[in-house]
Amino acid sequence: MPEKSLETAWQDCDQKTRNLIRTADKKLSVQESADVELFITLVEQELPQNHHDYPLLRALFTEAYSRGQAIALYAYDGEVPVSAALLIWDDNVLYYWQAVRVRNSKVPGLNMLLIWKALEQAKKRGLIFDFDGFGSVRTAKMLASFGQKPVIRPEVRFETFSYTIKRYVLNIVRRRVLRKYRSYDLS
Repeated sequence: MPEKSLETAWQDCDQKTRNLIRTADKKLSVQESADVELFITLVEQELPQNHHDYPLLRALFTEAYSRGQAIALYAYDGEVPVSAALLIWDDNVLYYWQAVRVRNSKVPGLNMLLIWKALEQAKKRGLIFDFDGFGSVRTAKMLASFGQKPVIRPEVRFETFSYTIKRYVLNIVRRRVLRKYRSYDLS
C-alpha cells in the first residue's frame, strides 16, 4: 500500500530475500527504458514455447508508455541483459506485469532485484504495488518472501486443446504440492 514506507516494506521481506536483493544490486545495473523489443527478444530466447501475442503486447505497452503509464526495467550484468520486467500502472496501482530472466545467469536474485526496483517505482508514484499474478507455487513462495500474502485472481486466456490438457495436468500437480505447502494460503 502507498502508505507503507519503503523501510517497512524492506523489513517485511525475509532475510534471504534482502540478501539476494543486496547481492544482485552490487553485481547488476538496472535501467529504465521505453523499449519493449529487448524484453520480447529475451522472452523469445528464454521461453521459446511461450504463448505471448507480441503485436498485442507491443501495442499495449507502447500505448501505456505514451500516456506515461508504463516502463520497462532491464538488469544488466556488464553489457549483457539478464532480466527484464514490464511495469504498467493506472491512477491507483502499479502492476509488475511481465517478467523474464536469463536462466543461465550466475547472479542470484535477478528477479528479486527487479521486483524491488518496481516496488520503489510504485512508492515514488504513491501507488499500490501489485505483483499482478503468478503461475506456480514456487513463484508464489518467492513473492511471499516479500512479506505479503499471495492472492489468486481469475484470468481469461485463450487455450488450445493441448494447452488445456497441460493446464489440467499442472493443476493436479499443484493440488498435490499444495498439500505439502499448506502454510501458503493461495486461495
